[in-house]
Parts: sequence; structure tokens; C-alpha cells
Amino acid sequence: KSMNRVRRALSILLVLILASVATLFAACDRVTEYDGLNTTTSSAQSIVHKTKGVYYAHPDSAMMADGRILTVYVEGHGKGALHMRSSRDGGMTWSEDLDTPLSWANSEETPTIYRLQLSDGSEKVVLISGRPGWDRGRGGGGWNTSVSTDDGMTWSEFETTFWQDLYRSDADISAAIRRGDVAGQANPNAAIVAMASLTRIKENGEYVDKWMALYHDYAFNNYKTYLTFDEDGRAVWSKPERLFPEEYREVEYSRNFCEIECVRSPDESELMLLIRTNAHRSGSYVTTSTDEGETWSTPRELPDFLTGDRHKAEYDPTTGKLIVSFRELVERSGGKRKANDWCGWCGDYAVIRSYADEDPSNDIRGGVRILFAREYGPKGDCGYSGVVPLGDGRVLLTSYGRFNSGAVNPYILSVIYEVPQ
Repeated sequence: KSMNRVRRALSILLVLILASVATLFAACDRVTEYDGLNTTTSSAQSIVHKTKGVYYAHPDSAMMADGRILTVYVEGHGKGALHMRSSRDGGMTWSEDLDTPLSWANSEETPTIYRLQLSDGSEKVVLISGRPGWDRGRGGGGWNTSVSTDDGMTWSEFETTFWQDLYRSDADISAAIRRGDVAGQANPNAAIVAMASLTRIKENGEYVDKWMALYHDYAFNNYKTYLTFDEDGRAVWSKPERLFPEEYREVEYSRNFCEIECVRSPDESELMLLIRTNAHRSGSYVTTSTDEGETWSTPRELPDFLTGDRHKAEYDPTTGKLIVSFRELVERSGGKRKANDWCGWCGDYAVIRSYADEDPSNDIRGGVRILFAREYGPKGDCGYSGVVPLGDGRVLLTSYGRFNSGAVNPYILSVIYEVPQ
């Protein structure tokens, strides 16, 4: 009997060991399955905000003129009270919650934050949050904007931008859905992830105080609107217009284009879009523009090593390399892709650009694949992130997720990535 107990114990132990080894190799495959690309990881990590029983998510970050880094995120999945914290040591430690406007307590969407430098030498920091109407149906309520003129120390209350002449009632949208009328579902006031990107624009070859902002609606129509400031310094948004021409609508809708990042080329002559495909049955997409976003090339599919949700990209000024952060997507049986870890890519602009033309012989495999943090949740709920170059060959990235085994709710985590020389 004692020998039987020993055999049973050894059998159980062997099963556990094999399961652990299988899990280890499966985890490694998620990072190393990209042929021809070296893989790397981030170095130092620090927790920005973690509270038992509280769900924190969808951060964005920006560096202020004095070197402080501000990170803003939401208490809840995409909607809820906004929190803001700061770091004065490059993300190694973080403050407690900063004082914020009362209107931030009822944000309806993922917050985004941008520091803008104007032609007269002044600066503004803007925080934007969409109002897609998650709790009101699909009518949508435009978006909210808050502005700081003192380097992010104080902020204005939210001001809402809503286009009455573009209003679509919940009943109108519901009727269009019932009859399968995709065009009838277009609603510029249903701003989701506003603004996914904000890019300064040139006119006659010179930068002007005008920024192109991108967002999408429930039917995966993508829009652009331009941000300027009036004489009193208040934010002024142009009437939204469709980002892509009608000839691209089929791929835009079938692939569910959304949450588009915009990157300017190193020579500043071209804009490139990195496009999330929420249908999760293809790679991400890329398109380019040489006329400041007036027209775009035919969207093309990106390879697996650049495929993910919610791309955020910045250049490292010391190496010129582009660092792209995203939620990893791995293909599963049936062609459907599943969210996994918080990952990214580091390399030359030209690598991504090579996939935007019609000739696959020009495609370049290059750069390095990055695992920023393993996500232990059941759905890969992670990856929205702020990306802040520190100016010394390191990049601070901040995201959310269940980054340790046993974590019940997502929390906010920063990592430092050292750019390969």
C-alpha cells in the first residue's frame, strides 16, 4: 500500500512537472514564434496604482516641460472616474492621486493626453475623453476636452464638443442596425477612443498650430477632426469628416478598423497609420499619406510581428528607432486571433513602411519583438499604454493588466525599455 501511495505521488508530481514545462514552452512560443526576429524584454518595473478589488485600465502618458511624467487612467473598463499620477524620476516611483477637475469623475471613455508646443513658444496640455453613449444607447454625445496651460499642474473642467447638425438619435441608429444598413449607422458624435492619435499638421511645408485627431464610432467609421485654439486659448475642433474614401469602406468595416495611431516619417514628409482590426481575423493594417492626411494609400495588411490592438508609437531620440506598444494578438484555430500579453516592437520606420506598398518583394523583416509584461488574465485584457522616451536611450511605457499570477483585477504598471544600440 505504501508503495502504491509513492507511485501515485510520483505520478502526480510528474504530471505537474510536465504541465509546468508545457506551460513554460507555450509561454515562450508566444514571444519567440516570429521568424527572423530577435526578442527582448523590458527591465525595471514599478506599480503606478493597484488597489484590491478595483479595476484600473487604459492609461496614457505624457512628459511635461519640467521632466515630470503624467499618467492618466480610468477606474473601470473604458469609463469611470479618471485618476492622474506623476513621476519625477523617470517612472521609477509615482505620486498618489493628483487633484483633478470634478468633471473628470464621470468620464465616459478611455482618456488620452498630449503635450502640444505652439508656434509662439507657448505650450498646452490637452486631455480628451469620448462620449460614445455606452449608457444611453448609440446616439453619442461627442467628446470632452480639458486643457492645462501651466505644464499639467492645473486643468480646466471638461468642455463638450457635440455636433447638433450631425445628431443621430438612438432610434435612428437602432433602425439602421435592424435593416443592416451599415452606412446608416455612421455617427460622428459617438466618439470612441477619442483621440486615438493627435498629429501636428504642416501647411505649405511649415508646421502650423493645427493638429489632426482620429477616432471611430460603433460601426467602425473612422473620422478626422482638427484641433486649433482661439484667441482666448480655448480648444476649437473642426467638424468631423470621414478619414477614408468610400472605396476603402468595405475593408474598413469588414476588418473593423479602429484606434488608429499616426506616425510621421523621420524626414517629416509622410504620415503613416497603424490600424487596429477589431474583427481579429487578420493582421493589423498600414496606410500612408504624402499630403498631410488629405488622401491615403490603399490599406495593406501587416505581418504578425506588428499585429496587435491599440498601437502607440514614439521615436527614441538617441537612436532614431521607433518603439511601438500594443496588445499582442495570436492566431488560434479557425483564424480568430486571441489577445495575450503586453508586447511591442522596436526598429526602423522603413520596416513598417515597406508593407504599405503593393509589391511584397519590398517587405522587410527587421527590428526586435518586445515582451513588456506577461498578462495572466483569461482574456488578455492589457496593452493600452503611454509611451514616453526619456531622452537617454530608455523609454518609459505604462499599461494596465493582470501582470502577476493570481491578480483578480487589472492594475497600472510602468516598465522601462532600453533601446538596443
